[in-house]
Amino acid sequence: MVKIIKYVNLLILFISIFLVVTDVSAHKRCRVDFDCRMRMCVYPTVSVCIDRLCRCRRPPNM
Repeated sequence: MVKIIKYVNLLILFISIFLVVTDVSAHKRCRVDFDCRMRMCVYPTVSVCIDRLCRCRRPPNM
């Protein structure tokens, strides 16, 4: 009986981990560039709002 309970608990744990990992969204929705200010980009790029998604792009003056 104890083995069955352990097995069920382990099964629930793995299913919940799988559901949490598959529900990660990579892009933040935005309306203007200011909405993307918390997104981190590599140095020459800045975060901008393109098609309602925050993306890292080179600034227009570079």
